Amino acid sequence: MNLIRGILSIGIIIACMFNWVDFQTDKLMYSVSGLAWVPSTILLYLSVFTAGYAFYNSYRNSNQNAWIYLISGLYGTGVSVFIYVSVMRYFHLIYTLVPSTPTDEILYNFGLGLYLTGLFSFLLFLTGFDKSENKAPATTFHQQYSYIGRHNDFQSNGQENVDESNLEDWLKENPAKSINDYFSRFERGL
Repeated sequence: MNLIRGILSIGIIIACMFNWVDFQTDKLMYSVSGLAWVPSTILLYLSVFTAGYAFYNSYRNSNQNAWIYLISGLYGTGVSVFIYVSVMRYFHLIYTLVPSTPTDEILYNFGLGLYLTGLFSFLLFLTGFDKSENKAPATTFHQQYSYIGRHNDFQSNGQENVDESNLEDWLKENPAKSINDYFSRFERGL
């Protein structure tokens, strides 16, 4: 799931650089990318962090801090909706205040970047609810050294390297004994 989150975050980064709004008159066409607005620039930086964190979690096989994806996705969806509504209101205000002849020449379209940013952000928000692989695999520690305790002081009895194959063989030969019995052999010097 983290790999998908990383890909969605990279999609948001790319979509922020696309055209979000295109203004067109008879003589001029002007395109505005997502980087023209401060909230979308913040979204770009947040997506860079989210992509890095998703790939890091994918490397670790962990699903920790899924709330980061929820917040990033919710913020991106909110920015997309906010920009969409703001541009719509702005042009509606222009069309109502300015006489109809000059405004007939002004057209605007929403670009692909705005729609992709909203879609990828919403999908990232939905992936934040996934809790399936919530734990990293348990780290196992192998005992490599044996220690002798004397008068509540721990002193090293040398650094005896414990061979795992010998432990397995010993446990097979002595089924009634435990691992502690195996390691107690080293404390006694056997």
